[in-house]
Amino acid sequence: MLASAHARGVREFAITEHIFMLFEGQHLFPNQEEDGERSALSDYVNAIRDHGRSSQPLVRLGLEVDYIPGTEDAVTALLESTEWDVLLGSIHEIDDIDLHMHTPQSREEGERLWWRYYELHAEAIESKFHGVALELNGYDTTHFPHLVERLAAACGRTGCVVSFGSDAHAPEDVGRGLERAAAFAHAAGVRSALTVERRDRRLVPL
Repeated sequence: MLASAHARGVREFAITEHIFMLFEGQHLFPNQEEDGERSALSDYVNAIRDHGRSSQPLVRLGLEVDYIPGTEDAVTALLESTEWDVLLGSIHEIDDIDLHMHTPQSREEGERLWWRYYELHAEAIESKFHGVALELNGYDTTHFPHLVERLAAACGRTGCVVSFGSDAHAPEDVGRGLERAAAFAHAAGVRSALTVERRDRRLVPL
C-alpha cells in the first residue's frame, strides 16, 4: 500500500475502512455485506496509528461512515472514543434498499431512488456529522473520466472545496487516477484541495 502510494507521488493519504466492517459497527448496518475481513475497532485504530506515525507517505486514520436516518446517536457513541483524522460520509442504502444489489424495475422507480439518494445526501450534510467536500474519485477517473471532468468543471465554477480519493479496495490501487483527477481540477480553475488531520481541515495548493 505504501509502495503504491509512494510510486504515484502521494505524500499523504487516509485509510477509510467501512464502518460496517468493524465488529462494533456490523449490527448498525445489517444490510451491508462483508467486504473483506472484519476487525475490532481497537485493532484497526492501533494498526494505522502504529504505521502512520513514522511512515512515508503519511497515513491518516479515517473511517467511511454510512448515513442512515435514525442511526446517528449509535454511530456517534461508537466513534467518539477515537481521535479520527477524517470521517468520510457515504450512502450505500436507501430505506433498506442496498444500492449495489438492487436493480430498479422501472424508470419511475429509478428516478424515485435517485431523488431519495440526493435527499439523504442533503440530510447528511445538514447534520454536520461529516466534513463537507466534493471528492474527485480515482476509480471514477479511471472508468468514467468524462463525468469526473464535468464534476471538476462544476467545482471550478462554484468554488466548492475539493478532495481526492482513490477508492482503493486493494493495496495496488492506492493513488490510482489521482494525477488525472488533479489535472481535471487544475484545468477547471481549482487551485487547492482539502486535507484533514485530527478533524482539522486545511487547504493545500495543487
